[in-house]
Amino acid sequence: MNLVYNLVKRAQAYVHLVYGFARQYTVSSLLLLLLVPVAPICAQPLLVDKFSAKDDCLSFNVSRSEYQQHLLSNRHSDNRFSDYQQMVIETIAFDRVDVFDVANPDENNPLYRFVNSLNMRTRESTLRPQLQFAEGDALDPATVTEAERNLRAQSYLSDAFIMPVATCNNRVHLLVVTKDAWTTQPIVSASREGGQSKSRVGLVEGNFLGSGSEISVVLTKDDQRSSVAYRFEKDYILGKPLSLGFGFSDNSDGYARSFRFAKPFYTDATVSSFEFSVDQNRARVTTEQNGKEVAAYDIDSDEKTVFAAFQQRFNAGSVSRIYAGITQRQELYAGFTGEDALQPQKLDDLSFPWLALEHQSTDYVVMKNINYIESVEDLRVGAYWQASMGYSPENKNQRAAVVGSGTYKQLFTLPKAVFSIVSSLDVIHYKDNGSVNEQSDTYYSALLSADYRWLLDERQRLVAIGKYQQSQVAGIHDALSLGGAALVRGYPADYVLGNKVYGGSFEYRYHTDWHLLNIIRIGWVGYVDVATLRNDHFAIDNGGYDGELLSNVGVGLRIMSSKTHVSNIVHIDLAAPTGYKKEAGNYQLLLRAEQRF
Repeated sequence: MNLVYNLVKRAQAYVHLVYGFARQYTVSSLLLLLLVPVAPICAQPLLVDKFSAKDDCLSFNVSRSEYQQHLLSNRHSDNRFSDYQQMVIETIAFDRVDVFDVANPDENNPLYRFVNSLNMRTRESTLRPQLQFAEGDALDPATVTEAERNLRAQSYLSDAFIMPVATCNNRVHLLVVTKDAWTTQPIVSASREGGQSKSRVGLVEGNFLGSGSEISVVLTKDDQRSSVAYRFEKDYILGKPLSLGFGFSDNSDGYARSFRFAKPFYTDATVSSFEFSVDQNRARVTTEQNGKEVAAYDIDSDEKTVFAAFQQRFNAGSVSRIYAGITQRQELYAGFTGEDALQPQKLDDLSFPWLALEHQSTDYVVMKNINYIESVEDLRVGAYWQASMGYSPENKNQRAAVVGSGTYKQLFTLPKAVFSIVSSLDVIHYKDNGSVNEQSDTYYSALLSADYRWLLDERQRLVAIGKYQQSQVAGIHDALSLGGAALVRGYPADYVLGNKVYGGSFEYRYHTDWHLLNIIRIGWVGYVDVATLRNDHFAIDNGGYDGELLSNVGVGLRIMSSKTHVSNIVHIDLAAPTGYKKEAGNYQLLLRAEQRF
């Protein structure tokens, strides 16, 4: 009887497989999609708690939505698989859900099924190489949850998770659930920020033929230039952990070209990495201060980098990496117009070998309503730091130079709060050629920021943000600024320019549970911004501004689609200046796309 029972259940599994095949290649078969069908693997499965693995033979009849709620109930996602540690992975199946999930009655209608028919679902051959485990391996909770994170990070998926669906005789059966994002994006957009306008028209396909490849053609026009840009990007080439990307932009004032071929550190278990990249740009850059042109010049830059890297895990909670590479960097300035004192101060012609060290925590928590709206978010907790140093010898065009950089980040999670700090420093130090009046020039950019988020309940957050920046740069196009999206949103873009910025914001954020048409998610925010800027580097008067406090109050909407990747959020802000406001206007209306709430 057991044999007959198993044969019947295997026949059911084959029927599900045929259904899945039909769904991929026909429109009418979309009606067949139901909640995840989980056929029992063992004879006579026992009725037990859904997330227990204490019995020898279990089958879990759990819907996707139920499992996702279970996922969010455990901040440390590794805990979900602790009961299955070291069990042999018997099977790995895939449930590739369309953009609209017709198993959800709210999304099972003719219009949404038609939209699904236009979408080619992500292929299993695209997804499987991204798993760091295979049938026959012993299950490692950290490896499985890392695969989840990597899948969720893909721009062509709106969600992904891995479910244990059955256990039997110390073996576990896994189901990889992915939900496609809508990736075919005709672009017709216009934005306005701090008095500056930008429009875009084009087409972006972020999951070409279900392969995970991105191709795009976009026409852009702003106050400085118009351009036509073409781009292609692909991860996991031919199923191998390799990445390829290239692009070309034909601009009214020049061009932009890029090429990148790499073997990235896709996982925390990857031993080695390499990269070769080329970035070439020619453009005319115009710098404005509160709508008034102060300088303009052509920049011609060319940077090539090649490096190799190795990774080592010294303990269970972190990984360390060492990089060795060579960079060639050239940057030329020409065609200057403006005050002579604002001409760029240096010419880059550097060729330098460099070494870098990197260390990062491998501990993550799963939360929601932190940076997005009603989406699963993977937050790396613990420390990340990076430091690099290179030396470029003297040549006929350039003095010898030391090139360095460093970054430190840390995220802390408390029962009712999330706290993060970020600091970074980039330095180029030029040595003189040994003349009697030996001197050196140092250019740098430094940042220190922190934010504290009080989690009042599931949807309400109070957020305090502090930021300090200081720089000494060669050209005014790299000057620090306030206004527009830069700290004080109630002032025009580039309202004042300088080299030191102190500022902060205090925000009340509400992540609603509204899900308009099962597509649009809504949040709103009220805020106060304050900042001040110092300028002791550039020969400009900033319209009479001399370090007075800038402040504003504002409200904003945050709009996110649940059918595209989570890192696309529309910001609509209305803010009014309350502090110093000479020639600032009465209010600013900002419309822009951001990657965070």
